[in-house]
Amino acid sequence: MQLRGSLSREADDLTTGFLPLVHAAFDFLEDEYGLATMTEDEDKTRRFYGGFVSYASDRTVVTIAVDRGVLTSPAIGRAKDVGVSGGLGHINLDRIYEFTVSTPQERSRLASRDLGELKSAWRSVVKERRLDLQHFGVVRIPAQTFESEIAAGLIAYARVLKEYADPYLRGDFSNWVELCEYEWHRLVAGEVVNNRRWGEELSVENVELRFPRLRAYLERLRSEAGQS
Repeated sequence: MQLRGSLSREADDLTTGFLPLVHAAFDFLEDEYGLATMTEDEDKTRRFYGGFVSYASDRTVVTIAVDRGVLTSPAIGRAKDVGVSGGLGHINLDRIYEFTVSTPQERSRLASRDLGELKSAWRSVVKERRLDLQHFGVVRIPAQTFESEIAAGLIAYARVLKEYADPYLRGDFSNWVELCEYEWHRLVAGEVVNNRRWGEELSVENVELRFPRLRAYLERLRSEAGQS
């Protein structure tokens, strides 16, 4: 048994790299949605340590990446924000899934100013959705090093992307402001719940001050949508 396992891993080591695996899983973006490969790169010295592929249309950008050995959630953004928002304006697929399957009432709880309510909402909205994603095969495995693990993770993400991000892939960003509002409230709630920075009074107001660039981007979106 040990010998067979060893041989299997040896065969895995013969992979051609991260980029071909991405294209194998995500080329439906080109075939079905008209996106094209915009940029791609890969760390050639360390297997599956760093690399990315960005697909783009005139409206949509999708980036799939492995970062320091960990396969990250694909990021989706508006093409018109590229190079304008200082790297902001991309929402990862996990957030889009949470937003899509949660109710307005659940999302409003993450916007609460009450710390107890935020912590309760985090358990019911965010943690439960993480468990949901596992049913698609989306599992966090740090420092993935084998082709089979990377390939399986990419296939799982491709399935979730196609099912839950279809409007954005087609260039429909009509609810982009609402989605970014959710991203903002979720980010603030996560900082509050996990209390990642000490040395200041823990409050929603203080946490919001930590992200001025994201706040500015959201205010620009509101103005663009006539909501300011």
